[in-house]
Amino acid sequence: MRDGLASIPQVRIASPTDPRLTAAITTYRVEGVKAKALQDAIWTKRVRVRAQNDERGVRLSAHMYVGPADIDVILDVTRRLAART
Repeated sequence: MRDGLASIPQVRIASPTDPRLTAAITTYRVEGVKAKALQDAIWTKRVRVRAQNDERGVRLSAHMYVGPADIDVILDVTRRLAART
């Protein structure tokens, strides 16, 4: 998922990207998109993430609330929002 997010130019990942420092929680934002708007867009697909603030974006917990099938949904919604900015 992080590789997919990193491939979107407008995405800024706030979580550590060094594999030695990563965990199942990922926080990221899309430049020009409010955190709440990103959260709400992903929730329309029934995938739960939580808005943090506009500087950090949204936090998702892949180990608890986001399953493997949800990753494609998250990337698709994020790409669509990024394309609008």
